[in-house]
Amino acid sequence: MLKHFANKTPVYMKELFETVEGTNVRTRNSFLKLRQPSVKTNFGKKALFYTAPALWNKLSCDLKQNKSVNSFKHAIKRNLFEKLDMKEKDIYLF
Repeated sequence: MLKHFANKTPVYMKELFETVEGTNVRTRNSFLKLRQPSVKTNFGKKALFYTAPALWNKLSCDLKQNKSVNSFKHAIKRNLFEKLDMKEKDIYLF
């Protein structure tokens, strides 16, 4: 998805995803957001055109702002490990 916003994806991939064009006011929730298509079947919910926007839209703005794929990968891993570490330290989890 990072490559999609940098215009580095093939044409057929560009046609799969649509950027949400909102108002001129940018909010944290609307930053680099993709339109998620509606699907009627469970098979459709497993398709790339549905899951990619769903996962991308859940990311924080900080993660979406990485300029290179390498820095994005590192930031995602760091974020994942921080969340796992917080779960391990939460004594009220169980």
